[in-house]
Amino acid sequence: EGAKAVKAQEQDSNGTVQKIVSTTPGTISYLAFSYVNSKLKALSVNNVKPTDANVTTNKWKIWSYEHMYTKGQPNKAT
Repeated sequence: EGAKAVKAQEQDSNGTVQKIVSTTPGTISYLAFSYVNSKLKALSVNNVKPTDANVTTNKWKIWSYEHMYTKGQPNKAT
């Protein structure tokens, strides 16, 4: 039999998820494409690779909206 499962973790930071997954054997998670590096393996779903092109053409079905907030009215620099 395999190793015992570890209780799931929730993280608010893609950087933290990247660090945990890249240093803990057997882990699996999801994070923003920009955080995938040579220490991580991006997994395909239904033979579709997670690429910008596949997101743009809606072949990659896993995505979500992100929101940005400001304190007060944003200025030109925002």
